[in-house]
Amino acid sequence: MQDVFGTLPPGAMDAFQREQAGTAAGAGDGWIVFDCETRNGLPVPLKLPDRLHPLWHDIAAALEHRDHIGAGIALTAHLALIAEGDDERPTRIMVLPDGAMVHALRGILRGEEMTAAELHLLKQLICGAGLAEAARADGVSHETRRTQFKSLSRKFGVRSQAELTSRAIVQLLLESGAARPTAHPGTDDRFIALADEFLPGARCHELQGPDGARYRFIDLGPADGRPVVFVHPQILPDFRPEDLGVLRAHGLRFVVPLRHGAMSVAGPDMNAAEHLDHACAGIELARTHFAGERADLLACLSGAAFGTEYARRYPERVASLAFAGAPARPAAGGSTTGRLRAGLFRLAAYDGALFARVMDFFGRRINQPETFRRLLANYYRPCPADLAIIEAEYAAPHGGERLRKLCAGSMRSIRQDFHHQTGPRWHDLPRDRFPVTFIHGAKDNTHPLPAIRALADELGGHPVHIIPEAGQLLYYRHFAPLLDLYRRFLSAQGPQAGPKTGT
Repeated sequence: MQDVFGTLPPGAMDAFQREQAGTAAGAGDGWIVFDCETRNGLPVPLKLPDRLHPLWHDIAAALEHRDHIGAGIALTAHLALIAEGDDERPTRIMVLPDGAMVHALRGILRGEEMTAAELHLLKQLICGAGLAEAARADGVSHETRRTQFKSLSRKFGVRSQAELTSRAIVQLLLESGAARPTAHPGTDDRFIALADEFLPGARCHELQGPDGARYRFIDLGPADGRPVVFVHPQILPDFRPEDLGVLRAHGLRFVVPLRHGAMSVAGPDMNAAEHLDHACAGIELARTHFAGERADLLACLSGAAFGTEYARRYPERVASLAFAGAPARPAAGGSTTGRLRAGLFRLAAYDGALFARVMDFFGRRINQPETFRRLLANYYRPCPADLAIIEAEYAAPHGGERLRKLCAGSMRSIRQDFHHQTGPRWHDLPRDRFPVTFIHGAKDNTHPLPAIRALADELGGHPVHIIPEAGQLLYYRHFAPLLDLYRRFLSAQGPQAGPKTGT
């Protein structure tokens, strides 16, 4: 975080933290925030009225029985998250009622409900307890807590305590009382203007779905080429004339369904589940209008979550599914007590959903192109291959303005794309229904190649094809190798057949 906010004037980190607390500290059943100083090793609210708050008495009583502050407190009817301060920042305790917590988590539970015991266990795990510690604290058997954890894992679609707590914390921060961008009525044509400016040769479409909603598409490559539904995250890469030439050479037509909020500020905001539904509806329209009975899907980066979900819902409508730069399952964390602090602040620049909140903060406050450039450089510096792509972006004739403008106009989509990248539901991928392959950069240090190979084996022994010099960003000089590998994969499947309704 300090690397990122070091690009801004002094006090930017404080402004960001206070903004996030402020957006989560609304009246009613949102977050309640206590900024504290430390006295005798324990936090004490800076404001006298806060010390008289009924909730503070419960928090203080719980803290008195601890030998360290910890990551949080599982109160009877609330969850208290703790971010320890330092010489410059106060300790912050953020409290959320159980009812608001349940409401926020429904978006990733797919209609299932947690029992009261499961909710209590989830709060304990978020606060850093293990199953054995949680069992001892409540006087129940370890096997009881293990059974409850298995039920929670199934409902959340995860396989470890680290994944469960990470996914829950991200969802709580995104949905519980968080400030949502202002909604604008109707639709807008911003994506057409941006495509005209930065994507020469692109065709723009807007189609109406069965529900009456409007869906937007960008169409690249020869109109008579083999249609591929390109499930791409956030914003489009910089397609240059030579990239379009590669599409023509391979006879491929990329149809890109745009996410809600991508290159648009129109329409209401969506939660994670609604955003997923919208993405699948866009893929379905692309299939029926451009592809036919079955569609070839190329899911790039966090688009893996949307491609996998569409395949889960409609396996009979998928001709093939290729993952490019796929996010592997998040690795298990180390210290359980440090998980919250790491997820909230110190690792925010490398945590998808929290990074999106940082980006939202920057999007509202940062208008200087050079500041945005430093942000990208700091974010991608750990991977030289990806940093080289960012440098190529800024060496292009538009000088980085393409990326800045598309990001500024796509904040709602970016927030959700990073959210879905933190925990794709790989186990939902249907088995033995259609060909699957992975195409991955050998130098991707965010989702290293060994993790991708292990994932492909676990999902059924799918082939993994390597782009030797690439990281996670697979465009500019990596786009032609990506297309070469992908066309070879498609050629092995034979021609695509089936009627389509569009052109």
